[in-house]
This record gives sequence, C-alpha cells and structure tokens, in this order.
Amino acid sequence: MINLAKILKLAINAVNLSYNAENKVQIAREGGISPLIALVRDGTPEAKVEAAGALLNLALNAENKVQIAREGLEILGRIFPRSESNDKVKNKMNNLLVFLDILG
Repeated sequence: MINLAKILKLAINAVNLSYNAENKVQIAREGGISPLIALVRDGTPEAKVEAAGALLNLALNAENKVQIAREGLEILGRIFPRSESNDKVKNKMNNLLVFLDILG
C-alpha cells in the first residue's frame, strides 16, 4: 500500500535539499529527477506542488535543466497543461514550464 504522507514528506525533503548547489548535482546524479517527474504526473495535489518546486530548484543547474526538459517533455509540456485542475499545481507547473522554455 502506498503511504501518501510518506511520499509528500519525501517531496518536501527534495525541495529543501534542492536549494543547495551541491545537492542539486547530487540529486540528479542519484536519479532523483525521474521520480519527481513521476510525482508531478501521479501524486496528490500537495505532492505535485512540492515535486514541481523541487524540479524548479533543480533546474537552476544548467545540466539538470536539460535533463528535466528531456525526461519530462511529454509529461510536463504536453500532458500537464490539459490534465491538471488544481490551481496551485497549475501555477507551480507553469513557472517550471516557462523556466524550461517548454511553455512560452
């Protein structure tokens, strides 16, 4: 059984860790970008907001920005804008998409 509270806590921790430049590199190196993209796609509204915030912080690193855009293009750029109904999630994701140059 999936523990939604635990997943949300992990997303919040990812946001907090992603403020540090060294952590940005380490999170990407350890494979943390793909799970955050999946959480944006499949998580609760609260987890989606946290995951999008973490991705936005991670994207401040140029290499991470390329990786996030490459791995998340279909989910973030094509599926998300039409499928999300939560305004808080939409705002956070729009910020990320604009920063990634996926949405103008």
